[in-house]
Amino acid sequence: LDTEQTGEVMDAMFERKVSPGDHVIDQGDDGDNFYVVESGIFDIYINRDGDQKLVASRTAGESFGELALMYNSPRSATVKARTDCRAWAVERYMFRKILIRVSEEKLKEYQDFLKKVSILDSLLANERRAVAEAFDELLFNEDDV
Repeated sequence: LDTEQTGEVMDAMFERKVSPGDHVIDQGDDGDNFYVVESGIFDIYINRDGDQKLVASRTAGESFGELALMYNSPRSATVKARTDCRAWAVERYMFRKILIRVSEEKLKEYQDFLKKVSILDSLLANERRAVAEAFDELLFNEDDV
């Protein structure tokens, strides 16, 4: 995500306070939200053959549930709060909506730029779009070499 996309996703996030032992995600459920931990500890478990195995933990500044944003698949793990926790969540639908809209805006910006490059005047609109889709935006600070 670029800075603009990150800002829009943050604006779409909502707070979720969780008590110790509360389940935030249950393995096998539909994926709906992505979470960023502000405080507390979340434990991540995978159920194998009826046994829950602790596979990871997440603390402040870390995240979980990202697969729900990219794929429409069941949750691959259970996430429980070990302590009092505060997290910020964004719904899959909102995340994808923001990403698609901002991506289309960037694509138009790149296509408009390509129209100004005289050596590319002979490109058809669909060819210009294909070139624009291949762009990777890099940002540099003033003193970067």
